[in-house]
Amino acid sequence: MFGIFGLADCVNLLMAHQGRPDARYGHDADADALSIRVVERVAELVAARPMPYCEGGNGFAYLHSQSGIDLDDDVTAGTRIPVGDEPGMLEHITTCAPHHHLFASGVSDIFHVDETAVRNPQAMVDIIRGGFASGMRDFTFNLDSNEFIRITGYLVRKSDIAGIAATGSARHGSDYLAAGSEASYHLTQRAVKRVRAHELSPK
Repeated sequence: MFGIFGLADCVNLLMAHQGRPDARYGHDADADALSIRVVERVAELVAARPMPYCEGGNGFAYLHSQSGIDLDDDVTAGTRIPVGDEPGMLEHITTCAPHHHLFASGVSDIFHVDETAVRNPQAMVDIIRGGFASGMRDFTFNLDSNEFIRITGYLVRKSDIAGIAATGSARHGSDYLAAGSEASYHLTQRAVKRVRAHELSPK
């Protein structure tokens, strides 16, 4: 695998160098278009470089969007939008979806939703179908009020994460890894999205 991370940081920095510091990944069409150009170019470079021990990929590595670990200091995971800076649901999906087909070895996005999702299950189904239709391959919905939460690649209990901070002990090894990511990136503080009727273009 050849992994990338920090796409949002890269795009935001390049847009700032162009004199547009407010044109951020996930919030600006030009920034989002630049993000696609960056990932497509990386994918081209990876696909053109023969690699040893990659017989499963016909002699080439697969591209991977790294989900982030506690050692990744001051950088956003993979192709994700920075925690707390996420736009609305539609904009979030349409920003991230165009990248997914380029990552044969894995890519994902995480969305936090509030209790309206429980009362509107069909709306959640519609969002999931729309995500797949837009090109999403792998995504997680965390219910903000739920005890279980996905942090990077780990499904953990919020109380276990809090317990590590209080006592230094955990029930599972994955709790330590998730706690490190939470301490560094405050992943439980992702922007929470309501699931409701929001007609952008009623027909």
